[in-house]
Amino acid sequence: MKAQQNGDKFATAKVVRDFSPLLSAPVIKESVDQREQLRIARGAVESLLKLWKNGDPTCGAILENIAESGLFSIPESLKAFVLRKNSIDVDKAGPEAERADPAPEAVVAVENFLAAPFSEIAPYARYISNEAEFGTHQGVKGLEFDRVMVLMDDAEARGFMFGYDKFFGATQLTATDIKNEAEGRDSSVGRTRRLFYVTCSRAKKSLALLVYSSAPANVRAQMITNGWFDESEILLELAG
Repeated sequence: MKAQQNGDKFATAKVVRDFSPLLSAPVIKESVDQREQLRIARGAVESLLKLWKNGDPTCGAILENIAESGLFSIPESLKAFVLRKNSIDVDKAGPEAERADPAPEAVVAVENFLAAPFSEIAPYARYISNEAEFGTHQGVKGLEFDRVMVLMDDAEARGFMFGYDKFFGATQLTATDIKNEAEGRDSSVGRTRRLFYVTCSRAKKSLALLVYSSAPANVRAQMITNGWFDESEILLELAG
């Protein structure tokens, strides 16, 4: 798509030549009419690109198109979804028949991916390649930036290994938390403290912390009590 958007037909042809089974060396060698094989490959490319004429296609629509034309090889992990989709279409089964039992998390994850628009792929690729402006708290370890903004929201994180609300005093520590801290054992508070250090120490010139909490006043009081920030450095915004 990058080559196509840039109007680079040579780059488009190179991708097809390098990666498409339709133009693999064995296929071309065994083909009775090599020009016809080239026309087939060209037709597969044109069929794929037509999906964008009606807007932003889903990854599922692209997968179905490629599976039908054979333009690229389908990963084994996705072949089952193509077969299942075709089976459902043929049987004209309702949505209830598609999944009789609750699907495993991995299946649901792939289904969500297939339902996502293709335009989300490029930003995601940048993110997992560490080329985006954002990163996970653990993923930025060892990196440095002039300006850093740390976003902390336990509700969105939906994890149990770390807890900023506890660390900042928004919620009370449990008896187990207190005992683990007193005995020097690993705890969610200790892990969060180390993670907090990692994120804050990434900044070379400017650091901003954005904390989402159900008890922002408690967070503010904890930061002042611990001497982490002066009162003038803390801005309190209440929802609603």
